[in-house]
Amino acid sequence: MSIDLFRLFSENEDIQSIIEYLDQADYDEILEIDVPRDRYTILKHAEGKYLVPLRELSHSEMYNYTAANLIHSDDRKQFRELANPFTLLYRLGKAENHGILSGQYRYKAEDGSYRWTEEIIIGGEQYGFLDGIVRIYLFDIQSQKNRRLSLALSGHVDELRDEMTGLLRDRSYFAAARDMMAMPGGGSHWCIIAI
Repeated sequence: MSIDLFRLFSENEDIQSIIEYLDQADYDEILEIDVPRDRYTILKHAEGKYLVPLRELSHSEMYNYTAANLIHSDDRKQFRELANPFTLLYRLGKAENHGILSGQYRYKAEDGSYRWTEEIIIGGEQYGFLDGIVRIYLFDIQSQKNRRLSLALSGHVDELRDEMTGLLRDRSYFAAARDMMAMPGGGSHWCIIAI
């Protein structure tokens, strides 16, 4: 699971491929929220991994309980902004990538520790959901965060290249491509592809 999954979605205009990816992805939790009725259903839960609130709560009560008790104190403000049930549908409609929101925060595990997670919130008729229905996918990104931290601490961070793939980062790539294209005959000898 990539830490930049939301960016990948925002650059992909094929709505069906986004839905297919999410349906086949290795997520830990998936919730379906009926925002107007203030209800939620847990569609998938990774047993033994994360703490979950009592299932008898309404969605807004679950949101408040989660923010106060299950999200790391340094991440609560971001979580509250991302998952606020009273503004969720409006923000999905106004999102840069219409119908998709994303955020990263530390969620409390059953052993009492906190694990880095990425939450993807998706909703809207263009994704096949009824009006007012959204899905929340929760991905464990702890290993990616650990890898980035260990690279940063070891001093081996290459600001030009992605540490996992070795490929040039977008800013570096486009600068190099621009330089290549500016060379005499540069446009006739190169095929430049951005992934």
